[in-house]
Order: sequence, then C-alpha cells, then structure tokens
Amino acid sequence: MKPFYFEKSLGIDIREDSTALCLVGKKLRGTEVIASSFFDNESLGPDSPAENSDRFTQQVDQFLKDIGGAPDQIIVSLPRRFVSVKTFSLPAPDLQSVDAMIEFELGRHFSAPEGELLTTYRVEEYGSNLYRIIAAGINNGPFQYFWDLLEKSGIHPSQIDVSTFSNLNLIRKAGTVSHGNIAIIDLGRNSVEFSIMNQGIVDLSRTVSISDPGYQKAFDRHDIGRDDLKPHAVRMAKFLTEALQSTLYSCNFIPSNEGIDQIHLVGGGVFSETIAFQLEEETGTTTRTVEPPEAIRKSLPMEFEPATMNTALSLALRGVTQCHYQLSLLPADKIPVRRRSSLRTTVALGVITLLLGAGFLISKVSYNKLTLDSLNTQLKEVKLQVGTLEKVDREFEKLSAFAKKLNEIDRNYPLKMQVLKELSRVLPKDTYVTRFSIKKNTIEIQGFSKSASRLIEKIENSKLFSNAAFKGSVVNKKDGEKFTIKSDIRFEDEEPA
Repeated sequence: MKPFYFEKSLGIDIREDSTALCLVGKKLRGTEVIASSFFDNESLGPDSPAENSDRFTQQVDQFLKDIGGAPDQIIVSLPRRFVSVKTFSLPAPDLQSVDAMIEFELGRHFSAPEGELLTTYRVEEYGSNLYRIIAAGINNGPFQYFWDLLEKSGIHPSQIDVSTFSNLNLIRKAGTVSHGNIAIIDLGRNSVEFSIMNQGIVDLSRTVSISDPGYQKAFDRHDIGRDDLKPHAVRMAKFLTEALQSTLYSCNFIPSNEGIDQIHLVGGGVFSETIAFQLEEETGTTTRTVEPPEAIRKSLPMEFEPATMNTALSLALRGVTQCHYQLSLLPADKIPVRRRSSLRTTVALGVITLLLGAGFLISKVSYNKLTLDSLNTQLKEVKLQVGTLEKVDREFEKLSAFAKKLNEIDRNYPLKMQVLKELSRVLPKDTYVTRFSIKKNTIEIQGFSKSASRLIEKIENSKLFSNAAFKGSVVNKKDGEKFTIKSDIRFEDEEPA
C-alpha cells in the first residue's frame, strides 16, 4: 500500500558549488524522509553565465518529476556568501521598545541603503532590560536572481531560510546542544562557515574560503581509501583550528579567557568522520559530526548522505515540525497562500475512518474466532483417530510452510535468492550484511566485518559479481569495520570482462 502523508515538505540547500534536496512527509506517527538528491553546480549568482542557471533548472525539474511535483511547503537556503549574519545587543525596557527601535538598528548594523536590503531577525532576552538580536540580511540583487531562478524551476518557496540557523535547528533536534561556548563548522568544498554560540545564542558567524586543491579534488571521491584521505584531513584540521581560533577572538560576547567547549561538524563530504577525529585531536575539544534525529534515521533512503544533505533535511523538517529558529528572508508579499482544510471536516473524517476501521476489525476478529473454533473441533476429532501421527503432522506442516515461503521468494524474487546464496558462499564467517539493495544490474551491500579490506577480492572471485568497489570510507565501529560495497551483477549469459 502506498504510504499516506498528512503533509509534505521540501528542503533545498543551494551552495556555492552544489545543491542538496530532501523531501519529508508527516505521517500519523512521526516524520520520514521520502526522497533526496545531491548534484554539483557551477557558481550561481547575478553575474553567473546562463548555462549555470540552466543546469540547475534541469536538475531541479528532474527531481520534481521523480517525486510527482512540488509540495506546498518548500524551504530554501541561499549560498552563504550572499547572506550576512550579525548579532548585537539592544538595551530596551521591554519588547515593544525593541520593535520600535529594530528597523533603525538593522539599518545601522548592515550599512545598506534603504530599500536595498531584505532582513530577518530573532530577539533573545539576555538580561534585565537587555536583548540580543540575531539578524540576517541579503541585498535585493542576489535575492531577485535566485527568486527568478527558483520560479523558472517551478519552485515557489514558502520560506527563505539561512543555512546557519537551519544547522542549529538540526543540532537542537538531535538533542546534542550543551551549555557553554559551542562552535558549529559547516564545511563545504570551497568554503567553510564558522558559527559560535554562547549560552545557546549565536555570537558570531562568518565564512572563510578554502584553497586546498587536494582536499577539494577528493571532497566527493568515494573511491579513495581512508589512508589516502588522512593527509588531507590532517592538513584541513589544522586550517580549521586556526580559523576557529581567529573567529573566537572576534566574538563580542565571549571573554578572551574562555575557549570552545564543544564542536559540531556539518558537511565535510567523504572527509566528515576523518576530519572530526583529527579536529578533536588538534583542539582537544569534543567534536561531533551532526546526524539526523534518531526518529528520522530509520526512514533514510539509501541515497541519503548526511555529510552533504543534513542541511536540506533540516530545511524540510521546518515545514512539518516546530523549530527554534523560525527566520525567513522572504518578503510578506511573496509568501504563497496555503489552502488549509477545515479542522472540523478533518476531525469528522478522521472519526468516521476510525469507526469504519474498528467495525472492520471487530467483524474480522469475530469471523476468525468462529473459524478457529470450527477448526479446533475438527482437529480434536482427527487427533482421536490418528493419535500417534500427531507429531508427524506438526513437523510436516512446519516443513511445508517453510518450503512454501522459500518457493514464494524464489518465484517472486529469483535474483534476490541467487544473490543471497552467493553472498552466503563468498563472504567470510566474520562478516555480516545489515542491508542490501538491487537496482537493475547493480547491488549495494552494507555491513560489518573484522577485516573489510579483503571483501573486494572475495566478491570479485564470484561468477555473479564484477567491478566491486567500496562506496565511501570504511569506518571502525565497535561491531567491526563498517563498509558499503557497490558491485555490478553478472547475468548467466554474460562473460567476465
């Protein structure tokens, strides 16, 4: 049965050199990821060539076709280089006074001509008659460029968020925010954003360009081994440590004698786990890679990669759940009008559905009980006649059911049975598979092994598989080495290359 969703929400995270999309759906019990996608793009902006915009449009159009059209809720974040984030204090007797002064203060801190800047802000109470303002702004030129680009792609955003706040929302949902000074490092291929939080409030956020050809070239190379990634990760960890220290010194509300108590790493591509480890070694500070919330992880599709799609996921979740940072750069006149069904009608339909479902279940249970009573009566009569054959009958029924199940799998999924048998034959006993999926003539295998490095050779020696290779890095876990292997499947009429 096709799953039913009360509401769907699409998150689109547009970066300097890539775009991630994530579609989530809200069900009766929880929220799950329906689809996700990631693609590289050339630099986008008012001065970008037209072909860059065309390629972006084609990729987004294809994703919308795959998911059956755009949902009502679409939350977008724009490349960080076009967005300024500032935090400042504002003495005021109450919130009404803050509202009266905020426009002047925003114009003063962003230093933009009147009418040339779109802003959004959040007010945090920071003490007696003192408020902390966290604000974001974007010039009209870049905003209009991306608005036209999205409309050309069939996208009508319900919110324009900022990746900085979206990442903070995801960290909060994962329940990993601690007290003290926290650093959030959003690591991309060509740039990195540093955000420092003091007592749960953003103090400073800035973006730094990356110029490391080795790191940039390997950023999304899943075929590179862990040992080959390490030199780049060590070098990048030192760069991040120095830039983080400089950012900390620039904070307005953190004393110079205080340091960072915890680091959260967002992004990082194939380097995510390795850089997090090296960064903790370099700084001596607990460093965590940001993961999707626990309730979401069980529904993640195979193509979802947290290191590149987490921000898009957080954007999508904003459309169906309550978030701490509810900022938006979208002007009021561009917010789409959503049609909401009557609450009374929705409740009435829900009650009718429940009553019908309950009636069906009751009738089904009654019928099953009558049938079971009849079968029990017949069984007692048979037992009196056959007596000693009762045990044989039970064993025969178990074997028949088992054989029937195997035959059904073999009939409906012949390739899966063949693959399962072959994997059981070629994989070592200290290796176990937690998940595998088959698409056309390709198989992707996930699992744990005491020594993952020898698996490629064993799979290649099989007549059923070819071109086996690791997808991503092999990660050491307490259960062994966690691996993902991708391989082609040979059919019986194919000869090895």
